[in-house]
Amino acid sequence: MVNLQKYIEFCRGLAERIPDIKSAMLVTTEQGMADRIARIPEADTPLLLVLPPIAKVSASNPDAVREVNSAVVFVMQKFNQRDTTAGQVLIESQRAAEEFKNLLIRETARPCGAFSLEPDTIDIMPETEFFASWAGWSIGFAFTE
Repeated sequence: MVNLQKYIEFCRGLAERIPDIKSAMLVTTEQGMADRIARIPEADTPLLLVLPPIAKVSASNPDAVREVNSAVVFVMQKFNQRDTTAGQVLIESQRAAEEFKNLLIRETARPCGAFSLEPDTIDIMPETEFFASWAGWSIGFAFTE
């Protein structure tokens, strides 16, 4: 299982390098998380929401243990439904999602990088039903430590 603190710091570091992303925060399924997210002011978005990764361990024998972490982050923007549409927010937030993906690829390709991206695992999907007044992009990927 990946060191969660190290992973969060890695994602925050990427987010800090993207001018369109205002901040990054860990998101869990704990009670009250939806209320915390709902209280975030529209002016403080888009932001990067980071879910803890899921670890999958496989081993053909005890000497060949392999652990792959599956992760999802969200580049999300809060919006006023009277003034704009989820489709417009997707257009506005797409550049930040693309920049995150590109930084992720570059940083995980470095020989001494913190993590190694698993080839062909990046999936990017539009998100318009995350919360009532939020839209953006989810970026799924797998990596090893």
